[in-house]
Amino acid sequence: MGHEDGVTGTLLAVVTSLSLGAWFPIGYSLCQINAPQAVIVDWLHDVRCARKVTNNTDFCIAVNSSLQLLQTDAVINGLWALIGASMSLGACLGLWGTGWLISRCGYKNALHVTNIPAVLGTILSGACVMADSYEMLFIGRILLGVNMGLSSSILPLYIAEISPVRLRGAMGTIPTFLYVFGMLVSVVLGLPQVLGTGDLWTVMSWLRFIPSLILSFSLLFCPESPRYLLLTNGDHQAAAKALTWLRQRSNITYELQQIELERKAVEGEKVISVVGLFRDPFLRQNIVTCGLVMMNQRFSGYAAVYPYSSAIFSSVGLPPLESLYGSIGVMGLQMLAIAAGMVLIDKAGRKVLLISGNIGCCVACIAMVTFSGLVQQNCRWCPYGGLAALLTFIVSYNLGPGIVPWILPAEMFGKESRGAAMTLVSFACHASTMLVTALYPPMQAGMGHWTFLPYAIAAAAFIVYIWYDVLETKGRSFSEIQEALWEKRTGRGMARRTTGTGLSHAQSTVASTAQLTDL
Repeated sequence: MGHEDGVTGTLLAVVTSLSLGAWFPIGYSLCQINAPQAVIVDWLHDVRCARKVTNNTDFCIAVNSSLQLLQTDAVINGLWALIGASMSLGACLGLWGTGWLISRCGYKNALHVTNIPAVLGTILSGACVMADSYEMLFIGRILLGVNMGLSSSILPLYIAEISPVRLRGAMGTIPTFLYVFGMLVSVVLGLPQVLGTGDLWTVMSWLRFIPSLILSFSLLFCPESPRYLLLTNGDHQAAAKALTWLRQRSNITYELQQIELERKAVEGEKVISVVGLFRDPFLRQNIVTCGLVMMNQRFSGYAAVYPYSSAIFSSVGLPPLESLYGSIGVMGLQMLAIAAGMVLIDKAGRKVLLISGNIGCCVACIAMVTFSGLVQQNCRWCPYGGLAALLTFIVSYNLGPGIVPWILPAEMFGKESRGAAMTLVSFACHASTMLVTALYPPMQAGMGHWTFLPYAIAAAAFIVYIWYDVLETKGRSFSEIQEALWEKRTGRGMARRTTGTGLSHAQSTVASTAQLTDL
C-alpha cells in the first residue's frame, strides 16, 4: 500500500460531484411524493372527477380526506400504488442497459446518457398538473426510475476503478450518504410550510433539473476511468494522464503496472453477459454471494421500517406534522450512521460491518416485536422503547448492510464481467424492494405486532451465511481479491497459466493476474 497516497482534492471532488449529480436525485425523487401525499391524492381525485369517469356525484362534490379516499376508492388507491411503485419498475427495466453502455461508451459517457431519461422524466412529472394527467406523472417517474437503475449501477463501478485500494470503501460510501441526503431534502421541501401544497408540489419536480445540471457540468472535467482507458481502449498515454490527475502526483508507475498486467491477462477475452455469469462456476458463485448480500440489505427489514416509523411516532402521541419532523430526524441519524460507516469500512472491514450491522438489525427487530406487543397491553413507556429500537435499527443498518452491498460487486469481479454483475446485483436490490414493500401491508394485517419477526429471522440467517461465505476484501487489490476468491472456492492456491488450456475463463484470468502480487 506504500505505492499509494491518501485521498486527493481532485479524487474527492470527482466522487462527491458525481454522487451529488447521480445519487442525490435518486433519494430526492423516491421521497418526492411522500411528504405531499395528501395533496397528490386530492389532485388524483380532482383529475378523475374532471374527466367525469365516475357517476358518483357525491364523491366529486364532497372531497374526503386523503386517507379516506385511499380507503374508500379502489381506483385512486390503485393509482397511488402505481405511482409509488413506478420508480422501482423503471429501475428494473433500465438497469439492463448497464453492461452495454459501459462496454460501448465507457463510464463517463454512460453517466452522460443516464441524464436523458432523468430530464424527460423531470419534464413529464413537472408538467402533469398543467396537463391534468396522472399518466404523465406515472410515466415520468418510470423514466426517473430508468435513470435510477442505470446510475445506481454505473457510478459505484466508476468510483471503485478510480479509487486507491485503501480508500475504495470510503469513497464507495459517499453516493449512499448523498442518496440519504436527497431523501432528507425532499422531505423538508415537502413540508406544508415549504412546497408541500396543492399549488407548489410540482415545483419539487422541476428542481430535479439542478442535480442533472451538476452531473453534466461535473462530467466535463472528470476523466474517464484509467482502467477503462487501458484495459478496453489500450490507450496507455490517456490512462497515465487520467491517473496522474486523480492522484495529483507523477509517480503512478506501480498502479499502471497493475492495470497493464491485468490487460495482458484478459487480452482477447470478450465482455461477459448476464447469462455468461451463470455458465462459469467461479463467476456463478460470486454473483450468488453478491446477490444474497444485496438481498440482505432489503430483507433485513429496511423496506418495511419507514412505513412502521410513522406508527411508532403516532404511538408516542405525536400529531401528523410532528411525526413528519420525527421522520426528518431519523434521516438525519441515518446520515450520521453512514458517515461513521465511511470511516470504519476501510478499517474494520466489509465483513465485520456486515455481521455487526445484521446483529444490530436482528436485535432491533426483536425489540420492536416485543415493545409492539407490550403496547397492546397498555404499557405506557413501551412506545419509547419501540422508538429506541427503531433508531438502533437505523444505525445498525447503515453501518454495514446499507453500504457494503454496493461496493462488493466492483471488487469481486474482473473487468470483463463487472458490468453484468452490477446489473444483476442492482436487479436483486430493486426487485426485492418491490417484493418486501408489497408484502408488508398483508403481513402487518395478518401478523399484527409479530410483523418484524420474519425480518429478525432473515437477519440471523444472513449473519451465518456472511460468516461462512463472504470474503473480506478490505485492503486488497482487484487481482489479490480474485486470487483469494479462487483459493476460497477451490481450496487450493492459484497455478500460473502456461498454455491457457484446461482452465475456465475465470480460472485462466485469475491465474494470470495473480502475478500482480509479485511486484
